[in-house]
Amino acid sequence: MQYVYSDKLPGKLNMSLDVCAGESQLFLLRIYTWERPTLSLGRYQKTDDLNWKFIEKNEFDIVRRPTGGRAVLHWDEITYSIVVPKSLGMFELGVLEFYNFISKLLKKALNDVDYPVEFTQKHNKGNSAICFDAPAQYEITLNSVKVVGSAQMRTKDFILQHGSIVLVPHEEIKNCFYGKHNDIKLVGLYDFKVVPFEKIVESIKRTFLEHFGMLENLSQTDWEKLVSKSREMEETYAIHRRDSNR
Repeated sequence: MQYVYSDKLPGKLNMSLDVCAGESQLFLLRIYTWERPTLSLGRYQKTDDLNWKFIEKNEFDIVRRPTGGRAVLHWDEITYSIVVPKSLGMFELGVLEFYNFISKLLKKALNDVDYPVEFTQKHNKGNSAICFDAPAQYEITLNSVKVVGSAQMRTKDFILQHGSIVLVPHEEIKNCFYGKHNDIKLVGLYDFKVVPFEKIVESIKRTFLEHFGMLENLSQTDWEKLVSKSREMEETYAIHRRDSNR
């Protein structure tokens, strides 16, 4: 497995990088952050109920994820993505099996830095446009509230799973959509205790290294090639107000 960390990139480029890594048949763990607060919508999520006035007033970027699920406001978080090529045995895992496998690694990494996170054993159906209103099966919770939200994409050539590990929740997401969302409880890891960002990332890396036996840094040359390819298709993932019905 290879590894790369990318800091404060535009949302549309982050989405494009995740897909291009899969298309490049990389076996890659990427940890990343965002250039600015960014609202991401699931691949098939409608834009009809977006509150564009609020989004533009707060200068949030907005992107379309290549994966399913509901909206996430990426802000104070650690974002991860994992791509698995078809050449590996892991590619044969089913959707829930793959979620379970990755969640176990992330749970261990967070437990190792003293976060008492747990698994959700049953599927809870959310009733809003917001991803973090209810945990699905095999997702990670803190005090029964979802703190890691993940989504998956599958093609005949690769699996992509990416997700948000929330450090500090932001209530602003409730105002990004029309309707009442005040009853949604949002929690971040830092509500329990503050562990430095770098220490959490190192724990994730260590856990993946222990499991796979190797975690090699992606070369600068390969990273530059990936970025160049990703920039060619990044607009695919941008959402503009003109694309919405409001």
